[in-house]
Amino acid sequence: MCSNTVKCAVQVYFCLPVEKTVLRNSLKRNKIMSHMMMDSTCIDNCSNCHKTCLQTAMMHCLSMGGKHLEAEHFRLMLDCAKICETSACFQLSGSKYSADICKVCAEICTACADSCEEVGGMEECVVACRTCAESCTKMASNRH
Repeated sequence: MCSNTVKCAVQVYFCLPVEKTVLRNSLKRNKIMSHMMMDSTCIDNCSNCHKTCLQTAMMHCLSMGGKHLEAEHFRLMLDCAKICETSACFQLSGSKYSADICKVCAEICTACADSCEEVGGMEECVVACRTCAESCTKMASNRH
């Protein structure tokens, strides 16, 4: 899991933690990649949503129980965390499939935000998911 000061970077086909300053310097050096231009705001929003959904699921939902642990809701939170992590990694690697992954990420983030809103008490997760969905939708539409 990436923290606020750590981002994911794809190196040798694996997501490895990299310090934020290293990532920023890399972004500056490699503005234009083979298939797309990286959107650092979208990458940051995906990384934040990954962290927020995973932490909320593991720390909040598990301790609250009840609706928070209903299979559909809990699975959606974990799916959201994973697709956000994957989306950030695809963007960082310059994958030609980044826009496609971002489109799916936006759909899952929207569903997760709706579910968290319905269950209640997870405003931070709702905001992170909606912010990520908005950036991924924008990134995906700019790439096609």
